[in-house]
Amino acid sequence: MCSQCASKARCARDLNHARQATPAKYCPNEQTLRALADDVQRCAPQNLPVPATRN
Repeated sequence: MCSQCASKARCARDLNHARQATPAKYCPNEQTLRALADDVQRCAPQNLPVPATRN
């Protein structure tokens, strides 16, 4: 996947600068990465309980 990508430098710059990147314009793996992100969101617990604090 990304190890042989020609856009690694651009992607790294976008991530380092917290830009709202548009990977569809340059990322050949965009569909795969979006699908994985959707799976993570779908599987993540919606409301985690807040642990009680001791005083």
